[in-house]
Amino acid sequence: MRASIYVLSIFFLISFKITAQKKIDQQEVYTVIKKSSQLVKKYYLSLKTGKLISTLLEEKLKDGNYDSIENASQLTTQLTKDLRAINGDMHMSVHYSPKTIAKKTTNNFQLNLRGEKSNYGFDEVKILDGNIGYFKISHFSNGDFFEEHKKVVDSAFDFIKHTDALIIDVRNNKGGYEAIVGYLISYLVESKTHLSDYYVRFNNTKTSLWTTQKLPRKKMPKIPVYVLTNSFTASAGESLAYMLKHMKRGLVFGEITVGAGNGAMKHRVTDNFTVTISSEETINAVTKTSFEGIGVKPDFIVKSELAFYKAYQFGLNQLKKKYKEHESYYTKIIELLPLHGKVSLDKKSLQKYLGNYRGKGLEITIIENNQILYAMITGQKGKYRLIPKNKEEFVVENIKERIRFVFNDKGQVIKLMGIDSPMNLIKQQN
Repeated sequence: MRASIYVLSIFFLISFKITAQKKIDQQEVYTVIKKSSQLVKKYYLSLKTGKLISTLLEEKLKDGNYDSIENASQLTTQLTKDLRAINGDMHMSVHYSPKTIAKKTTNNFQLNLRGEKSNYGFDEVKILDGNIGYFKISHFSNGDFFEEHKKVVDSAFDFIKHTDALIIDVRNNKGGYEAIVGYLISYLVESKTHLSDYYVRFNNTKTSLWTTQKLPRKKMPKIPVYVLTNSFTASAGESLAYMLKHMKRGLVFGEITVGAGNGAMKHRVTDNFTVTISSEETINAVTKTSFEGIGVKPDFIVKSELAFYKAYQFGLNQLKKKYKEHESYYTKIIELLPLHGKVSLDKKSLQKYLGNYRGKGLEITIIENNQILYAMITGQKGKYRLIPKNKEEFVVENIKERIRFVFNDKGQVIKLMGIDSPMNLIKQQN
């Protein structure tokens, strides 16, 4: 189960900010580059490409391209860039990670953000209107937390066991332990299923990832599944979308993903630096290839900010067709969705909505902040974001109400009316 090599998050292993400008001497620069070059040649998943990367590093070192480097930040930035220069492999990277700091912070809150402090990546588990389940997963933890992470997956599926569809949101998910992806998919298939193979060139080994047949909670092999991605979805986050798409077990909505499909290993090259090297080729059981370098192409390509609404709307429409006797119920929910398409309102256009609106004991003030409209109700605390469906109609975020601005023949806003309520407010003149 890939016990020694993880599909790492591209951005998870970050340099400590307090030491980013740590001064380093040329001897350490030399050592880091030489050892990185040797390790790439030995461990990179392709011997041919590994030699090309190694040669590039050696030539740049010989030509003095690293002579001006004075601190850790400069070295990690430049060397990471050079490691990726040949083929754009996003898992190739160098990090400033002193042994002393790592040792002191082993049980630190910051390092446990991949575990219980982040609920193992499950940021949200909820049931949307229309009885559609929703998972927001920011990462897939790592191998150290595998057993605990499985319990969170179990609980998540137990919570949504009576739902009619499921949205899995991996936008901005940078990856983690791929075995968790396999365990999650286990809840969505009936029988034991082969998902991927992983080949490691340097020791000529191959391992496989299969779904788990016996689970502690109810399986949901027939529930419609919709996966949300964006251009920052990487590694194991991409694997979830890629596997479900090619198994024909889920539809993908959003943007083409990063394309970080290889498995990687972290190696310590000095007391202060580590290098991460792609050492494992992923081979999907269906496609016999992977998304490395090309990303996962969604079934429905939409901008990241629209992906949720498009998938949610699609799911509701499917349920409306399935449960025709409840068509009006699903139609009502669809009408309340904030975005049916991209509505662009620039700062100048927003000015016409601003002001005070009064009528029958109610006063609402419309304000603008960072090109977003908000409604403030006199006598109440807080403000409500207004999300445009078109230039007249807006959805009031969180309260499931629609409003309409009424224009006169000069294009000026004169009224604010409720679509789902009898509200009728007159705009006050300055």
